[in-house]
Amino acid sequence: MKSKHQKILEHIKSLPIGSKISVRQVAKDLKVSEGTAYRAIKESENKGFVSSIERVGTVRIQKKERENIEKLSYSEIVNIVEGQLIAGRGGIHEIVQDFAIGAMDFKQVEQHIEKGTLLIVGNRPNVIEMALSKGCAVLIAGGYIPSAEIKKVADQKNLPLIVTNHDSFSIAHLINRVTNDQIIKRDIVTVESMYIKKDSIHTIKEDNTVEDWYNLQLNVGHTRFPVVNEIGKLVGVVTVRDVFLKDKSLLIKDVMEKKVTTARLNDPVSSIGNVILSEGFELIPVVDEKSMLLGIVTRKIIINSMLTNSRYHTQNNDTFDETIRKGIVKKVDGIQIKVVPQMLDQFGTFSSAALLSMIDESVHIASYNHNRSEVLMQNVNIYFIKPVPLDKIITAKAIILDIGRKSAKFDVEVYDKNDMVAKALVTCQVFQRN
Repeated sequence: MKSKHQKILEHIKSLPIGSKISVRQVAKDLKVSEGTAYRAIKESENKGFVSSIERVGTVRIQKKERENIEKLSYSEIVNIVEGQLIAGRGGIHEIVQDFAIGAMDFKQVEQHIEKGTLLIVGNRPNVIEMALSKGCAVLIAGGYIPSAEIKKVADQKNLPLIVTNHDSFSIAHLINRVTNDQIIKRDIVTVESMYIKKDSIHTIKEDNTVEDWYNLQLNVGHTRFPVVNEIGKLVGVVTVRDVFLKDKSLLIKDVMEKKVTTARLNDPVSSIGNVILSEGFELIPVVDEKSMLLGIVTRKIIINSMLTNSRYHTQNNDTFDETIRKGIVKKVDGIQIKVVPQMLDQFGTFSSAALLSMIDESVHIASYNHNRSEVLMQNVNIYFIKPVPLDKIITAKAIILDIGRKSAKFDVEVYDKNDMVAKALVTCQVFQRN
């Protein structure tokens, strides 16, 4: 039987795109308390089905797919630019197809916009009217409020008319920053992109016996199986260690491991990889928010993904770490980097974050050159000896103290010419492609 919370979530999903949602109305329609309705609406917002817009309220929106995460809706634009929606509420959930800044003369602006474009413009009523006539929403800079006639046209055509106190340059900067952040999020590899779905794996039920486990193991050759109940909910995992020397008539639920590490679809592969390496798991079940089994990720899949995922990206939307790594030059005795302004801390010297990235890269190169293995840093002790100012070229040298099948230790020394500026002792996990 569905809970009240689940019924509210399904009710919200069934609403037409653009519908306004209120706690009081949902509570009244479904005969639930306002607290229950509020929790369900907040969860829907977290899942991307609704959006809260200042001076508008909570609105049902179309959930964006991961590949379109960099696309922004008009409702998001309102929040980004700290603006106010003054007309065209019916189109607030639509996705912005393109942006244009109306800093040209009238005819040139007309040539550069088309339906679906969001025009950023100041106090230019004739340009605003022309944009609305071509099916474009308008973001008005400088806090200018257009006439009632213009608002009426926007309402008739359901074209959002947004006003903000920011200037055009600030608006473009804010939108560009948010878009870049979302592209970086999209490029993070998650479990969803590589897990093996439930239909393609073998599971065992909790009321099966140990003998059933042996029969399944002989048929498929695996030794670790997710355990589910009659409705498909994950209740445990059973391995050869759990059934070894056990009576074959025992039920699986009496011998299985009940405390199971699980993954969610939006978990980063790097996070799951760290768990797999540290705990030695061969597989991790993938579940939804109700612990229903969706599939599994295996050690081989995760490690291969971590190995094949390039440490350098060709896009311009770099994280701080990637910006540091792109400045690294490999040398015979280590790596070099020139200290640029992005690497400085508040005191104007080489930052600890940049130094850590440099140390990380040096141990990766040393490990790979030694036996083509990859390493994942687990513990670092850094000693800062001297500050490094702007424009200095520093060198990091990593020496392998000990390396085994599962762990490694490195001594890393960082030099400014002949002067040691930092020293680190690094402990890592080791993994290789299967």
